[in-house]
Amino acid sequence: MYVNLDGQADRIAERARSQADVYLSYSAEVKDAYLALPPEAQICACIAVDHDDISAEYGARSPQAALMREVYAAAAVAAACIGVAVPRLAQEAVSIIDESLHASADDMFDDSFDGGGNFNLGRGYDGVYGPDIACSAKKSTSNPDILTERQMRGPEWDEPKSMEVDSILNKLMAAEKVAADDPPIKGMVPVNTMWTGRLKRNADGSIDKYKARCILRGDIHIKKYDVSRNDTASPVARNTSPMAVEAIACLRGQDQLQSDFTGAYLQGVQRKSEQVLARPPPDFREVDERGVEILWFMLSPLNNQADAGAIWNRTLNDFLVAPEPAGLSFERNVNDPCIYTRTEPGGGRVTYTLYASTTRASTTTTARRPRRASSPGACRAGSRSASKSSSARQTLRRTTS
Repeated sequence: MYVNLDGQADRIAERARSQADVYLSYSAEVKDAYLALPPEAQICACIAVDHDDISAEYGARSPQAALMREVYAAAAVAAACIGVAVPRLAQEAVSIIDESLHASADDMFDDSFDGGGNFNLGRGYDGVYGPDIACSAKKSTSNPDILTERQMRGPEWDEPKSMEVDSILNKLMAAEKVAADDPPIKGMVPVNTMWTGRLKRNADGSIDKYKARCILRGDIHIKKYDVSRNDTASPVARNTSPMAVEAIACLRGQDQLQSDFTGAYLQGVQRKSEQVLARPPPDFREVDERGVEILWFMLSPLNNQADAGAIWNRTLNDFLVAPEPAGLSFERNVNDPCIYTRTEPGGGRVTYTLYASTTRASTTTTARRPRRASSPGACRAGSRSASKSSSARQTLRRTTS
């Protein structure tokens, strides 16, 4: 990779002077440190500065900034091939000094600084750290759009949280409220819940919607309910299986339909031994007229419950392989438990690939049967567990019919 390095030392020194004018000799030190770097590291430093300029002008999510990150990655690989290590260029890299945190180029990537702040990889205020490299970077979390409970305290999160709780209690009927002293739950230990959020963005990077999700403290659940590794094991499709299914679908000229289950884990059917007592998330905790705490008796696994994936996989598998009209009469593949097949009366074939809550069906158009009208009332009849699986069944029937 060729980069013209003429005049780059003065450019980086000027950048350092404008950002750290509290040091009288800082820009000179940065220039000397830059000149002492191997040419491969100098190239990476120049690309990092270009990325910073482009991000400031067009935005960190712009195609131009993305291209510069790819160029930096290529330069970093070229440097690594000759034994020169350079720091990673984060998506939101900036070039400022944070006065509250100090770390060297090696220490800044320690877990204790996760989501921390901005680090200047030159000399620290106390003079302990040497000029490690002539550029600045920001260590951020892997996805800035995934938020913790502490970051979800604004009024914009009130409606998303209320919608999530309404979905759990009313729409999917995944839990029912019980008093803490009810005899049926005697001896059960309540497990705390918490919030996690995500920002859904438009193509231009602006926020489209706020998505809140109530999750169970899985670490507490494992300890209090003695959940083993066997209880949490859940199969997923092998990497080669979906590729093979798609290749066969192309050879057969089949249609491919992809779907995703909304609130998949909340539609899992638990056994009695798997039921959990949960404490509602903050802002939704309440007491009855006696002052006794109101808890959630979970009828389906909550997100982040240790065995939620296994319960959901078992529920969906039972429905797929059950004979009609209770199920869809699929056959489970003996080599990959997440591949299902069914032969149609007209000679066509349906292949169903499952990966967690995402599915893809390959169907033959000419052999497709007439669309069957699903009956939510029939699904809800019989038991509460059947009602929780109704939306999942409707999605499956629409996909495979």
